[in-house]
Amino acid sequence: MMGKMLKMQMLEDEDDLAYETEKKERTSSTADAQPAWMRTLHTTAGNWLQLMPQTVNPLKRTVENIKDPLFRFFEREVKMGGKMLQEVRQDLSDVVQVCQGKKKQTNDLRTLISDLVKGILPRSWCRYTVPVSMTVIQWVADFSERIKQLQQISQGAASGGAKELKVKHPH
Repeated sequence: MMGKMLKMQMLEDEDDLAYETEKKERTSSTADAQPAWMRTLHTTAGNWLQLMPQTVNPLKRTVENIKDPLFRFFEREVKMGGKMLQEVRQDLSDVVQVCQGKKKQTNDLRTLISDLVKGILPRSWCRYTVPVSMTVIQWVADFSERIKQLQQISQGAASGGAKELKVKHPH
């Protein structure tokens, strides 16, 4: 629903955008001069940044746990998840700065902003398979949960070593 609303606002405001840009050049810039879709995107991107964890601690290697294939698997997953988290957070920070007028738009940022406003999942964020119908809003919530799970794995391995990664089956 939010994606559809953002799409409608963008289409409605595109007509106003040329006028607003012209008006901005003539007068001093104010927050009121921003199109509604930009204000909405600014708020949404800020909320997403708050929803996502800041970082994921990498798993600590030891002579013992490096021999365990399960440890090596989780180490790769945590490392990839952490890298992806940094990139998504950087993209969202850039979007917030563009909306605040603190950063100039690049072609990549224009594409990213266009996708986010339309509720489309940016291609650069598609690193794992998700349903085709998934909106960016659903993806952010899902991604945040995945990162939190990686944090739990990392904390478990840090406190109890590689044995904490094994599933405990009740007998």
